[in-house]
Amino acid sequence: MDEDRKYEDAIRYLSEGEFELAKKEFDSLLEADPENPEYASGFYISSFWDHRIDRIHLTKEGRERTGLLLEFLKDFESVYRQKSYPKELSYHSAINSILQETTDQVRIALRKEGIQSLSPALIAELAYRLLLAEETDLASEVLRDSSGLEKFSPDLLFFRAECAYIGGNVSQGLLLYREAFLREPGAIRLDCVRSEPILSGIQTLRSEFKDEAELKEALPVLLLERGVFKEIRKMSEKELEQIRSELFRLRDSLGLRKGGTEFRVKCRMIQLCCALLDSRTSILYGEVAQEAKRILDSLDPSLYHKRLKV
Repeated sequence: MDEDRKYEDAIRYLSEGEFELAKKEFDSLLEADPENPEYASGFYISSFWDHRIDRIHLTKEGRERTGLLLEFLKDFESVYRQKSYPKELSYHSAINSILQETTDQVRIALRKEGIQSLSPALIAELAYRLLLAEETDLASEVLRDSSGLEKFSPDLLFFRAECAYIGGNVSQGLLLYREAFLREPGAIRLDCVRSEPILSGIQTLRSEFKDEAELKEALPVLLLERGVFKEIRKMSEKELEQIRSELFRLRDSLGLRKGGTEFRVKCRMIQLCCALLDSRTSILYGEVAQEAKRILDSLDPSLYHKRLKV
C-alpha cells in the first residue's frame, strides 16, 4: 500500500511540474523495486526535467521560454527513444505538464509581445507536440490564437485540418486537408494524424511506398480517388488561373522528368486537375474543365470515373 501511495504521489508531482519531489519518490520506489521499468522511467524523466528547471525559470517568460521548452522537449524525446523506456503513466504525466506550461508561455507571448513575436515554426512545433499527445483542444486553442500564421507555414494548415476533423467539424477538416495537400503535401506529419479517412489512406499506402516523400505525394491522389476529397473551397479567378498555369507548366516539363521526380509531378498534376474540375464557380469553368479532364485522362484514364461512382 505504501508503494502504491508513493507512486501516486510521484505521478502527481510530475503532473504538477514538481520534478525534484517526483525524483525523490521514484528514487525511493527504485530502492524497493530496482527492476521495475516504470520506476526507472519515472526517475529518469524527473531527473531530466529537474536538471533543467532552473534554466527554464531563469529564461524570460513568453516567446523565449516557449522556445527553450520546445528545444528541451525535442532533446528529451530523442534521448528517451534511445533508452527504450516504456511510455506509461510517468511519461505521459510529464509530457502533459511540459506541454501545458509551454502553451501557457505562448499565451503570455501573445498577450505581452503580440503574434508577431512568435514564428510559424514555433507554433507548428507546439501544435505537433500537442497533437502527438492527443491534446487536441489545446492544439486548437493555440492555432486559433495564432490564426494567420498558416499562410507562412503549410504545417499549420495540416494541424488546423486535423483539429477541425477530430473536433467534430468533419467537412471543414476535409476542406482544410485538401487545401493543405494542394499547397504542400510534403508538409504533413504522418505520425500525428488520427482523422480516420486520412489515417486509412496512410495505412493503405505504407505497404506500397518505402519512400515517405512519395507516400505523401500519393496520399491526396488516393483520397481523391476514394471520394474523400469531393468539395473544395471557393477560389478566386486569380487562384484558378495560377493553378491552371502551374498545371500547363508541369505538363510541358513532364517529358524531362525521370524516376521519383516524374511520379511526384504526376501526383501534383492530378491534384491540380481535380481542383480545377471541382471549382465550378469560374466563369470559364466549361473550357477549363475540358482542359483539366483531358490532362487527367492522360495521367490516369480511370480516375475521373472512379470519383463519379463514390
